Amino acid sequence: MGQRFLDFCDGFADHFRLRTCDVLTQSKQYLSGLMQARRKNMERMAEVVPESDDQVLQHFLSNSSWDERGVLDQVALEAVSGGTSSLI
Repeated sequence: MGQRFLDFCDGFADHFRLRTCDVLTQSKQYLSGLMQARRKNMERMAEVVPESDDQVLQHFLSNSSWDERGVLDQVALEAVSGGTSSLI
Protein backbone atom coordinates (compact mmCIF):
# COMPACT_ATOMS: atom_id res chain seq x y z
CA MET A 1 0.00 0.00 0.00
CA GLY A 2 1.09 3.54 -0.65
CA GLN A 3 2.34 6.06 1.86
CA ARG A 4 -0.81 8.19 1.46
CA PHE A 5 -2.91 5.22 2.55
CA LEU A 6 -0.70 4.60 5.59
CA ASP A 7 -0.86 8.29 6.51
CA PHE A 8 -4.64 8.18 6.16
CA CYS A 9 -4.86 5.17 8.50
CA ASP A 10 -2.55 6.81 11.02
CA GLY A 11 -4.95 9.74 11.21
CA PHE A 12 -7.47 7.37 12.82
CA ALA A 13 -5.00 5.45 15.00
CA ASP A 14 -6.27 6.74 18.34
CA HIS A 15 -9.65 5.12 17.71
CA PHE A 16 -8.02 1.68 17.43
CA ARG A 17 -5.83 1.97 20.53
CA LEU A 18 -7.81 1.78 23.71
CA ARG A 19 -6.42 1.44 27.21
CA THR A 20 -6.28 -2.36 27.16
CA CYS A 21 -6.56 -3.10 23.44
CA ASP A 22 -4.59 -2.20 20.31
CA VAL A 23 -6.09 -3.32 17.01
CA LEU A 24 -4.45 -0.77 14.74
CA THR A 25 -2.63 -3.46 12.74
CA GLN A 26 -5.87 -5.38 12.18
CA SER A 27 -7.67 -2.20 11.14
CA LYS A 28 -5.01 -1.48 8.51
CA GLN A 29 -5.18 -5.07 7.27
CA TYR A 30 -8.97 -4.88 7.03
CA LEU A 31 -8.92 -1.59 5.12
CA SER A 32 -6.16 -2.90 2.84
CA GLY A 33 -8.27 -5.96 2.11
CA LEU A 34 -11.31 -3.85 1.28
CA MET A 35 -9.26 -1.81 -1.16
CA GLN A 36 -7.45 -4.71 -2.84
CA ALA A 37 -9.72 -7.75 -2.88
CA ARG A 38 -12.14 -8.18 -5.74
CA ARG A 39 -14.57 -10.07 -3.51
CA LYS A 40 -15.14 -8.44 -0.14
CA ASN A 41 -15.20 -11.45 2.18
CA MET A 42 -12.64 -12.21 4.86
CA GLU A 43 -11.07 -15.16 3.04
CA ARG A 44 -10.44 -13.21 -0.18
CA MET A 45 -9.25 -10.16 1.73
CA ALA A 46 -6.76 -12.23 3.74
CA GLU A 47 -5.41 -13.72 0.50
CA VAL A 48 -4.37 -10.30 -0.84
CA VAL A 49 -3.05 -8.78 2.40
CA PRO A 50 0.36 -10.08 3.51
CA GLU A 51 0.57 -11.51 7.03
CA SER A 52 -3.18 -11.39 7.59
CA ASP A 53 -5.62 -14.13 8.53
CA ASP A 54 -9.33 -14.32 7.74
CA GLN A 55 -10.23 -15.34 11.31
CA VAL A 56 -8.25 -12.44 12.77
CA LEU A 57 -9.99 -10.03 10.40
CA GLN A 58 -13.39 -11.46 11.32
CA HIS A 59 -12.61 -11.18 15.04
CA PHE A 60 -11.48 -7.58 14.56
CA LEU A 61 -14.74 -6.64 12.88
CA SER A 62 -17.06 -8.64 15.14
CA ASN A 63 -15.51 -8.74 18.60
CA SER A 64 -12.62 -6.33 19.07
CA SER A 65 -12.88 -3.24 21.23
CA TRP A 66 -12.35 -0.03 19.27
CA ASP A 67 -14.05 3.33 19.14
CA GLU A 68 -16.58 2.90 16.32
CA ARG A 69 -18.38 6.14 17.21
CA GLY A 70 -15.09 8.03 17.21
CA VAL A 71 -14.26 6.76 13.71
CA LEU A 72 -17.68 7.76 12.37
CA ASP A 73 -17.49 11.17 14.05
CA GLN A 74 -14.02 11.82 12.62
CA VAL A 75 -15.11 10.76 9.11
CA ALA A 76 -18.11 13.10 9.33
CA LEU A 77 -15.99 15.97 10.62
CA GLU A 78 -13.40 15.51 7.87
CA ALA A 79 -16.09 15.26 5.20
CA VAL A 80 -17.54 18.59 6.29
CA SER A 81 -14.20 20.35 6.73
CA GLY A 82 -12.39 18.81 3.76
CA GLY A 83 -10.11 16.91 6.19
CA THR A 84 -6.38 16.60 5.88
CA SER A 85 -6.30 12.80 5.80
CA SER A 86 -8.36 12.45 2.64
CA LEU A 87 -7.20 9.94 0.04
CA ILE A 88 -8.77 11.95 -2.77
